[in-house]
Amino acid sequence: LGCVKDLFEKEENAAVVIATPRNQLVKQWSEVIDDFGFREEKVIASGRNDNWKEDLSDIIYDLNFETIDKAFLLTTHKTFSNEKFMRKIKYLNKPVFLIVDEVHGIGAPTYQKGLNENYKYRLGLSATPKRWFDDEGTEAIFSFFEAESGPTYSFGMEKAIEEVNPK
Repeated sequence: LGCVKDLFEKEENAAVVIATPRNQLVKQWSEVIDDFGFREEKVIASGRNDNWKEDLSDIIYDLNFETIDKAFLLTTHKTFSNEKFMRKIKYLNKPVFLIVDEVHGIGAPTYQKGLNENYKYRLGLSATPKRWFDDEGTEAIFSFFEAESGPTYSFGMEKAIEEVNPK
């Protein structure tokens, strides 16, 4: 979310798409966004929101016509790769920052469809970015996130124990 803060300072108008594997993580991201102090509009685009298509259309309209400056679009990997979601995102004419939580999951052939060039800024998060027994899926992830030789930043378990939770 520190990256999002920097982006919002840099770009006058922008959207952030956060894709996670499960609805529970969408809910957690929504809560953390609030805790972090963001007050921008949010839309949850997933099966848990029956109106997500209309909500997403409305917020994209508001962003494009600058009735709002910035917004968060929270979704699951499944909805992110859904044709309706992808079609709506293509209409967004502002910079879009894509954050994919548990990015190794997006390497599945079904979910890779959501990885398109509409995302100007990209961040993939995972403790295990390489897919087991799926070199093609791993390559798709690394290529899309421009991580040619693997992760561009690594925060290993030893460092986490020493720095984050030394007790």
